[in-house]
Amino acid sequence: MNEIYTEQQKLKFKIQELLIGIIFILQVLNNSQLPVQYETMSIFIRIMIFILLLFLFIGTLTMTFDIREMVIVLSIGILFFLSYHNSGNEMFLVTLLLIAGSRELNIQSIARSMLFGQIIGVTVVFFLMLFSIIPNVQTVRLEAVRYSLGFLNPNTISSYLLAIIIKYSVAYREKMDIKIIILLNIIILVTVRFTDSRTNLILFLIFDFLLLFYFILKRSKKNMEFYNILLKRGTKLTVLFSIALTWLVGKYFYFGSSFWLTLNKLFSARLSSIYSFQQQYGYSVFGQKIDKISGYMADQLGMSAKILDNAYAQLAIEYGIVVLIVFIVFYFKSINIFFYQNISILLISAFLYALSSFNGGNIFDWDKNITLILGGVLLIQNGFNRENCNGKNRNNNIS
Repeated sequence: MNEIYTEQQKLKFKIQELLIGIIFILQVLNNSQLPVQYETMSIFIRIMIFILLLFLFIGTLTMTFDIREMVIVLSIGILFFLSYHNSGNEMFLVTLLLIAGSRELNIQSIARSMLFGQIIGVTVVFFLMLFSIIPNVQTVRLEAVRYSLGFLNPNTISSYLLAIIIKYSVAYREKMDIKIIILLNIIILVTVRFTDSRTNLILFLIFDFLLLFYFILKRSKKNMEFYNILLKRGTKLTVLFSIALTWLVGKYFYFGSSFWLTLNKLFSARLSSIYSFQQQYGYSVFGQKIDKISGYMADQLGMSAKILDNAYAQLAIEYGIVVLIVFIVFYFKSINIFFYQNISILLISAFLYALSSFNGGNIFDWDKNITLILGGVLLIQNGFNRENCNGKNRNNNIS
């Protein structure tokens, strides 16, 4: 009987992995020009993602929560639903459902499902663009022509390629193939040549640098422990510094200052955007609806773009201060458990997305930042253990 049950469990896990992969394919399509060209496509994709998430979550109902876990998950769920009701953005609700629905799987299986889903999704979008089913939108920045390659904007494809190389490193961290890493780097460099995605190019280079150090140091337990401590502390300090800087910009940015205007130009007008949104809407407690206009839509409508491309300003203004606080606590707990589990690749990932958070919102995008889903799954699997979540206990397996 036990053998039959084991086979049933294996089948169940395979189905869950398949559902995760399909969800990630759909999300890639949702961030392409497909919903822009075919209006009903966006609604269809979002409904399909929600249905698949429900199937994924229902499949884990046989795995019980204890009282403390249930209180934590339900409280966060109510908060995210309230934020969704006020802001109209379901990002965090989807994240929570995906975490809860993946909690029976090991993190490498989840990473593989995400990886193959995104590879398939990006490939489909590329061929749709190649056959002119969706457009390759061109924009100009500082006289440089940028190509979207079938996605909503030029940065989207490079963000996905960064996510793919990180997911590959997590999924195959014990047996990474250097040839695949080199191939992915070549694809990334060629793509950035067309998209002119400066931030993501810098992140790729930093990732390669940190990965090289990982390979050099991993043979020594003492060196790896020191490396992990640096990543853990560096990530937390980066998050706190970025939040403080975001607040300063929102409060003190001045259009008449040559210093501020020079900085604003360096950050592609992101500083003035933070200030303008903060002045117009202010910070909310549980979220609010804000008007945003993408660069592509602005060009189509002959209007000025309204883009809030800073993670913490977006969290505080659109999703709410309470969600921002919960997110920071969750991110820090996730970093602690990666440290406790000695998963250096996830610490590198958490650091990279923290580094980019002032210049974009990918740190809280569930389809980009793998540390969100895997951090949540590990926290649930460890029963939100206080010592584990604070990084006090250590696993001797360095990886």
